[in-house]
Amino acid sequence: MARNKRYNRKSEFLYEEIEWLASIDSLVNNSNYPKDIIKKGWETICLNQFHDIIPGTSIKKVYDDSKEQYEEIIAAGNGIKDIALKNIISQIQADKISVAVFNPSSFNRDEIVNYEIDNQNKSFFAKNIPAKGYRVFPIDEITKEEKGIKISTKSLENKFFNIILDDDANITSIFDKRANREVLKDGYKGNVLQAFEDKPHNWDAWDINIYYQDKMWEVNDLQSIKVIEDSSNKATLEIKRKFLDSTIVQLMSIYKDIPRIDFDTTIDWKEKQILLKAAFPVDIHAEKATYDIQFGNVERPTHWNTSWDMAKFEVCGHKWADLSEADYGVSLLNDCKYGYDIKEGIMRLTLLKSSISPNEDADREMHYFTYSLFPHLGDWKKADTVKMGYRLNQPIIAKVLSKQTGSLPKVFSFANIDSKNVIMEVIKHAEESDDIILRIHECYNQRTTAKINFFKEIKAVYECDLEERNNLEELKSINGSFEFTIKPYEIKTFRLVHK
Repeated sequence: MARNKRYNRKSEFLYEEIEWLASIDSLVNNSNYPKDIIKKGWETICLNQFHDIIPGTSIKKVYDDSKEQYEEIIAAGNGIKDIALKNIISQIQADKISVAVFNPSSFNRDEIVNYEIDNQNKSFFAKNIPAKGYRVFPIDEITKEEKGIKISTKSLENKFFNIILDDDANITSIFDKRANREVLKDGYKGNVLQAFEDKPHNWDAWDINIYYQDKMWEVNDLQSIKVIEDSSNKATLEIKRKFLDSTIVQLMSIYKDIPRIDFDTTIDWKEKQILLKAAFPVDIHAEKATYDIQFGNVERPTHWNTSWDMAKFEVCGHKWADLSEADYGVSLLNDCKYGYDIKEGIMRLTLLKSSISPNEDADREMHYFTYSLFPHLGDWKKADTVKMGYRLNQPIIAKVLSKQTGSLPKVFSFANIDSKNVIMEVIKHAEESDDIILRIHECYNQRTTAKINFFKEIKAVYECDLEERNNLEELKSINGSFEFTIKPYEIKTFRLVHK
């Protein structure tokens, strides 16, 4: 069940990457756009988003079939992605051996880049990677960075945080140096794994009854803890725990230049009717929490004042949830988990459910996922939580280049947008032509006039409906750029005629 959700999130972002890369390849190299393969992949993804499959309320055979389908389309998608990357890379100009760093997001990014050369794994911090494009970094110009992290089995420290762990490897303190304040509630611990007896009245896989909290055990059977990475850009602890017959391994990482704490988690789960959550009791006063949803976000109460409030004890969310005061807050990010509960300052993410009906073996398998704590200055808008959620879910791509000539520049953006609250979710070929489709949305509840810059001249730009079939308005374009006004949380689709 949970693995199905990871496959779904992974395949969604993969096929968005394929559409973007194949669009670049088709326009700069005149390659064929693999429309049929992409369409088949999306049809399978959407099929497996059926309302009984994705939440984990189908029989076991459904998930056996779903797993095979996902693995098939992911393999096909990676094949198309590799071909498009190879074609694009062959045309990039490089005066010397370099690393080409591709950014699938719609905003410029700074990220740690891992690459392999001469059978050695190396890394560096790449700055200003263009939106929906790439930047070439000559290897001999990559400067050796000074170490900015301290790590032991009891503490981790960078320029953002000082983190203290107790004897069970739970976090007793996260001190934010930027704000000069403690992130956690006084006397509480963070990243506590909590196991609950989960036996709903009627619908085992469908429901979580509020009384599940009556029986809770902390997962504190620590087997081992050790430092496994201590580089200039990243430091990581490996924490192994046992719970009954299950094993939980977490890689807790901090970074020199990224104000995020990652928990890369592998679980061999053997239990039944036990709900597993990760808890972070944060010292934040807020009556509402904000939850990411597709193409926007929603607010939900953080108190128990009314029966309606009590009924909202488990809330759906996509890539992140946030709890913020006016000038400070904490976001809890994830790469494939959809259930949160945030009450009275305690932020929890649901990791596993393990029901027994209609699938008696639900969640009893290997799980791989990552969640992250992102304490930040300002509220979630000022902190760019939306972008941090994409950064966790959309890894950059790095490829080593030999010295070569080519028609493509060293810095390239296929398309970008000038407003931080407008996200370009999709770049693809139109379903019934070779026009380019851009699908965007506004994410701050803010009416905005924005500009999109395309990498080449455009013959015409039309706003169309989601089915790409109605030209709602023709927009004026100048040198490949055009402006538009977008309403709060609005979704817009543009069709670019380029030939």
